[in-house]
Amino acid sequence: MRQRTLSSLILLMLLLASCAGNKELLLPEKEKDLVESFEMDDKDIEKFKTIAAPSEITPEEEKKEETPPQVPIKKKITKKELKKIEKVVKEKAAEPEVVKEEPAKEDDYPKDFAKYDAVSSKFWSTFKPRIYEGEKFVFEVSYIGVTAGTVTLLTLPKVMINNKSHYHFSAELISADYYSYIYALKDRLESFIEDENFIPVKYFLIQRESGQKVDDLQIFDHENLKTTFWYKREKKDKDKKEKKEAYIPKYFQDSFSPLYFMRGFPLRKGDVYEFPVVSRAKYWLLKVSVVGEEEIKVMGKKINAIKLAAETHFPGVLKKSGDIHFWYSADKLRKLLKFSAKVNIGTVEGTLIDYAEGK
Repeated sequence: MRQRTLSSLILLMLLLASCAGNKELLLPEKEKDLVESFEMDDKDIEKFKTIAAPSEITPEEEKKEETPPQVPIKKKITKKELKKIEKVVKEKAAEPEVVKEEPAKEDDYPKDFAKYDAVSSKFWSTFKPRIYEGEKFVFEVSYIGVTAGTVTLLTLPKVMINNKSHYHFSAELISADYYSYIYALKDRLESFIEDENFIPVKYFLIQRESGQKVDDLQIFDHENLKTTFWYKREKKDKDKKEKKEAYIPKYFQDSFSPLYFMRGFPLRKGDVYEFPVVSRAKYWLLKVSVVGEEEIKVMGKKINAIKLAAETHFPGVLKKSGDIHFWYSADKLRKLLKFSAKVNIGTVEGTLIDYAEGK
């Protein structure tokens, strides 16, 4: 059985080689949060729902903050008030210190996860995010040399989940008009990553394709080291619903975030990065090797790029995936320029055709 590829982005591309169907497909509104589409506990909805981050401070507000507030002149403190303050301080000092405990691990918690965490923590310690709000990539996707559609990657404004700030990434894949007569496809996925440690908290995939509709929601509970996965598929002949729960390691990525995660590393020739990827309540290991630098032509220009080779495999399975390569710009932005994945028949390729800088 073929192993998973690097990200859901590639998995979506593989669908371009599938069966035929109709052309008219509509994605739900972009603001839709799948957390509210599945049967979830109220506490989970509250914990994992997405809300807009506080708006940025306006220049007028910033100017106000620069002006120190006028401090009213207080009267001299009395001995009685001083004794009252001392009493409160002593009582507070006598209170036991609250220590935040690590989440309890059940007997069936995978023993390998501690080993993965020890290795992954070294990579996370060298990671420096290169995230630019408003950044946009548009890739032309081809299969067996034929343009099959486009993929658009966006870095959206930060959001708040469970009172913490999160990066928000999205990808939208749309099949080309003429290719839609073979297989119509309009998919969107979104990934929410805690900005403090760059670990996923929520991921969802919405697929609107020939003959089927799919909603896929995954949440990652860092406190309890567990993930829950909900899946709903509607087809003409048969509908399917699924829910799974599983443990997760402390350090991991979802099936889309590695595209942004890899930008934050030095990416020196010979470097190797390996860490778990969690998807649909399962996990596999992703190994990315830095092949070196080479010059490629993108958007009519020759650009010095860093070539990465990716391998994925499930623990205990010797067979690995086919050839998957990514090219990132060798400058400080580390822009994704090109990708290529060999499949059973032919190759799926993506080349950057439009780019907008973020901030």
